[in-house]
Amino acid sequence: MARRAKTRPALEDILDQARLKVLSDTLGGTTHHIPKRGPAKGALARLPPDILNPMIQHMGGRRVYIPLLHRPNINTRDRLVIMLLEADVSMEDIIAITQLTERKIYAIKAKMKAEALHGCNEAGQGEEK
Repeated sequence: MARRAKTRPALEDILDQARLKVLSDTLGGTTHHIPKRGPAKGALARLPPDILNPMIQHMGGRRVYIPLLHRPNINTRDRLVIMLLEADVSMEDIIAITQLTERKIYAIKAKMKAEALHGCNEAGQGEEK
């Protein structure tokens, strides 16, 4: 007799749309190991219990990708990285908070710097000297 594989629920099966949005805003675009029992550590610890507990119950012991549901989360993430860099938070702490690589953090910093310079150049155009 062949064994049937267990069907694993998707995030959409255990969380409603409002909770999925909170999850995406908090951890979207990253992969996390869901513990079999609490308490959660790292970035997962920031999730409210009404989101974290069903994830532990149905997905405990698995690595789960948290999808980005909308683009504005990236801007929020980038602003968080810049805010932490400007506050002189150590790179190790920024990596732990954002779950990004050091290379990605520096890429965000460079992108923000380029956008700021581009904005300054545009503002200076059209002025008479």
